[in-house]
Amino acid sequence: MPRKPSSILEVRVSSPRLVWLGFCGILARLVKLGFLAAVLAAVFWVGHQGYKRVILDNPDFRLRVIDLNTNPVLDERGLVEHTGLDLTSNITRVDIAAMRRALVDHPAILDARIERHLPDTLVVRIEHREPRAWVAVPAAGMPANREPGALLIDTGSVPYPCPALQFDEAAELPVITLREDAAHPVEPGRKLRHPQLRQCMRLLDSAAAHTPELIGRIDTLEQPNDWSFRAATRCGTVATFGLREHSRQLVRLAAAINHAQDSGDAIATINLIPRENIPVTLVSDVRNPASGFASPPPRAIPVEIYAEEPDGGHTDPSERRAEDLNSLLNRR
Repeated sequence: MPRKPSSILEVRVSSPRLVWLGFCGILARLVKLGFLAAVLAAVFWVGHQGYKRVILDNPDFRLRVIDLNTNPVLDERGLVEHTGLDLTSNITRVDIAAMRRALVDHPAILDARIERHLPDTLVVRIEHREPRAWVAVPAAGMPANREPGALLIDTGSVPYPCPALQFDEAAELPVITLREDAAHPVEPGRKLRHPQLRQCMRLLDSAAAHTPELIGRIDTLEQPNDWSFRAATRCGTVATFGLREHSRQLVRLAAAINHAQDSGDAIATINLIPRENIPVTLVSDVRNPASGFASPPPRAIPVEIYAEEPDGGHTDPSERRAEDLNSLLNRR
């Protein structure tokens, strides 16, 4: 049989007493939440006051020691002046991130690391740039000076002003003179991509690898044209290099200078581009030119790579080169 439909009666009863009870329940929950918030705020306040009293206001945590590694850029006084460090502040109040940013912005600094060592020591480690040469662009108002504030170039081809503390280390480095190039301006702290600089750095790299004793003898280095370098040594020799075979040319220059000094002579000019018949002019030729010449012609002799010995062997190239230089420098 079909079921009879059922009826549902919904009755809502409301009275002032029931409303009051509901309000009291909500109020009780709010009171509990407020009490919990008050307890948490009190705990935070007490903890903050305790931290302030024990750490921030404690004279034991005042900055007393700056542990700075030895470097040629900044000493302790320079560090304070450059970063604006407050020497009277609590060590926990020192803004390490801001200090590091200020140090890394220094053109002569590669990187920096700063740490707090409680209770009173700030440890600072600076990684500085290693200079390779001085750089000059006379046409752009950058003369070839060796002095604090003049531009150095590091191993990564980044120019930067020479710090006063680094001058003694860099005083004997060669000066690279560049032509002005609007496409490659010299900007301290930014890598210089000047094509002449790349060529000159290649020559210095080769000298460091094959004839390190020449690094201290090279006074100036420049690329006057697209096919050669010109280097002046501290003893007054002007050497012309090609763009290739640097190791061969540097070895011959070092041997020629040493032999001239041992012989009591001095080389005025030497052209190292030819593999044979290397032109050399001695200082004595320049001071006392032969009659008939406004300036004496350079001396040159053939240089053979190998020479057959009577027994069918070959002469040692180093011995043969020494004989050639001896003939070259003593030829009259």
